[in-house]
This record gives sequence, structure tokens and C-alpha cells, in this order.
Amino acid sequence: MAKRITSTFKPFKLHQKVWLEATNLRLSYPSSKIAPKRQGPFTIQQVISPWIYKLNLPSDWKIHPYEVEGIVNHRYRREGLQYLVKWKGYGHQENEWIHEEELTRFANELIQEYLKSHETSPKTHLTLKKPTRKSSQKR
Repeated sequence: MAKRITSTFKPFKLHQKVWLEATNLRLSYPSSKIAPKRQGPFTIQQVISPWIYKLNLPSDWKIHPYEVEGIVNHRYRREGLQYLVKWKGYGHQENEWIHEEELTRFANELIQEYLKSHETSPKTHLTLKKPTRKSSQKR
């Protein structure tokens, strides 16, 4: 019979101080190599579930709840379609290019409004194939 693995996981408690893994945070370091691996300690404000916690984070991180004020522009990149987003409560210098897939998760109705107001909806990015030689053009 297989041996059962027991976990030593203990849920955190309200107002407890914890460290935050920083691998997915976009902080202002010139390189990820010199950025700290963890940030904190931060105080737990709310226990949502044993695995989800609301932390008291610094306001300059811009990780707090945010709202999209509008879509300013769009462009095509190799990765696909991107929209220039204006954040509510922030200046135009804080506008940010967001990939279409990410933006549709939380602002799909704004994308539809943007497309209607601009009449020329962004077409999907086409990749052109290199023309093949015809048998009559062979050397």
C-alpha cells in the first residue's frame, strides 16, 4: 500500500505578518536578477480562504484594485493585438499597453465600445506565407 504524504501546511491568521513571493510582481528594478525574490513582511488584512489572503501592500506598487477609464489606441505586435489603456485616477503618462487576451478578461465591454466608436475594427493579425515556386519557374 502506498504511503500517505502528510502536509505541514498551517493557514495564516488575521493580522499575521507574511512575506510575498515577488516572481510575478512588476517592480521598478532594472533587472530581475537584482530584484529581491521576496517582499515584505506585510500584514494580513483579510483571510478570504486558507490559500487566499488580502495583504496591506504599498500604494506605489499599483497592485491595488484599479479601474480602466478607457481605451486610447490599439496596435499590432508579433504577440498579437494590444490596446493602450487609460487607468482611472492616473495621468496619461501611466497609460499602458495591454494584450487583448488579458484585457478581455476584465474589460470586454470597453473593447466593444472602443471598436464601435472607431468604426474600423482591428483585424486579426495575418501572417503571410512565402510564395512557393511553381513547377514552370524551376531552374
